[in-house]
Amino acid sequence: AGWADKGGGKKEAAASTAKAGPRLLVFVAGGVSFSEMRAAYELSARYDREVIIGSTELLTPERYLRSMAMLNETLGATASS
Repeated sequence: AGWADKGGGKKEAAASTAKAGPRLLVFVAGGVSFSEMRAAYELSARYDREVIIGSTELLTPERYLRSMAMLNETLGATASS
């Protein structure tokens, strides 16, 4: 039984996916990557806890590189002033 099962009601699905213990809420200011979300999922499975992850932005590799280039430009302009 799991979230992908077509049979059964919502009550049975909720009971089968309930995690033990308190929820862990993680918020990342500045962006979170897919690999960081995957790590949160793996921690959830490993410790049988519900991990909720949120962020100001979802970073793709392209977005991450673009933001690093902008930061480099900003730091370069500040250093030359």
